[in-house]
Amino acid sequence: MSKTSKKQKATKKAKVRKIQVVGERDDVADADAAETAAHGAHTAPTGADDAASGPTDAADDTAQQGADVAPTGEAEPRRRRAAKLKEPKTFTHDPRVAALVGQSLSHTDRNGTTHTVAVLDDGFEYNGQRFKSLSAAAKAATGGKSVNGLLFFGVVKSAARAATKKNPVEVLDRAFARYRDRADAILKGASAEDRGKVEQAIRDQANALLDVTAMAQT
Repeated sequence: MSKTSKKQKATKKAKVRKIQVVGERDDVADADAAETAAHGAHTAPTGADDAASGPTDAADDTAQQGADVAPTGEAEPRRRRAAKLKEPKTFTHDPRVAALVGQSLSHTDRNGTTHTVAVLDDGFEYNGQRFKSLSAAAKAATGGKSVNGLLFFGVVKSAARAATKKNPVEVLDRAFARYRDRADAILKGASAEDRGKVEQAIRDQANALLDVTAMAQT
């Protein structure tokens, strides 16, 4: 083989070797780039997760703290109200009744039945039952009719009774005016057959009033 051929062959091998080295370098570079990209892709979600979860966790912590604090603030008035409801209520009598504790009050109705109520420290007792007010006891005595207990049991006097002591003539005048209006209405509405009976009743009542006057003078 000539020297020229050997030189050409050596040059060719050198070129091939150079190409191989360059290829190996490119492979290494590609591998490094791929590894770097893979590492970046692997670590990026972690940052994204931190960015996404960080505010959420902080918001959750703040909301939880608020939830822990808010009920406490709201529960405080509730506890006070509950404690107030549990406090025993002090019974207080009407000043007009307070001096009558330990005594009994009575009322006799038009049928002659006497109703008696006992005045206790913490209320009233009528017919074996306890009541918080005198009017409630009076309502039980009348069979469910609402009345003023102070008037019913004579603790206070009615205006009509008080007026009788002050000006009895005015009381009689008002009573006669009511009677006259009522009698007039009955006469106008009575039939011819009943009219005579109504007139006789009025005369009898007038005579009865004269009898009352005569009895008062004796």
